[in-house]
Amino acid sequence: MTSQQYVGLFVRLFAIWLFFVAVQAIGVGIALDSHRHSIAPYVIAGLRGLAAVTLWCFPMFVAEKLMPQTNCETRTPISAIEVATVACIVLGLWLCVARVFPSLTRYVSVVLVLLHEDVPLREMDTKSMALMVESILEFVAAIALVLKARAIAAFLLVTQLSNGKV
Repeated sequence: MTSQQYVGLFVRLFAIWLFFVAVQAIGVGIALDSHRHSIAPYVIAGLRGLAAVTLWCFPMFVAEKLMPQTNCETRTPISAIEVATVACIVLGLWLCVARVFPSLTRYVSVVLVLLHEDVPLREMDTKSMALMVESILEFVAAIALVLKARAIAAFLLVTQLSNGKV
């Protein structure tokens, strides 16, 4: 792989992260709707989602703008699948540390307090329940990135196999 192809791969991984951030912005919108109606979080989520889709669809365009023209013969000895696998694992671990663990810690403690006080979980407000479900889904995605890194890496590199680019 050339340097531009590596950058293209990481642009795609950044697009995945940006998608998770967009989904979280929807959760912020739901939380704000309980206090006042605001369309701003949904617009922000939509823009982030659009940026994620654009980066996913055109990673080499971004890579060509970020990297100088490289010679196609200048290749690194590490295979693309190895680099993509490591990148997926790092992204999954970062997602756990930066987003999942802090939010799940909060919701687990809230659930434990409710259970200790003999309050049914259905008494939790809708906003907290929605944010807890979002955290659980992010946790599943992070675990999938870590445990299925090679399969996800192969999926990320499918475009390379069909047209010679990432």
